[in-house]
Amino acid sequence: MIRSERLAEIESLFWSETNEDWTQEWREELTVEESNLVDEWDNRVAGGMYKLAKRILDLEKERRDGATEKV
Repeated sequence: MIRSERLAEIESLFWSETNEDWTQEWREELTVEESNLVDEWDNRVAGGMYKLAKRILDLEKERRDGATEKV
């Protein structure tokens, strides 16, 4: 069980990450339980980004298809 203080710390570190390596170093010190939780968060973020990108592409296709029908 992850203590609430530790969970808050991990969550803060997670949302503060960038592409800079130093912002991701905290991951190296996670316990197995913490690592599994962060993996779940990573998967959720990736899934959300995929859904967002797909929706944008679908809307753009609908817009293009609608524009060609009117011509």
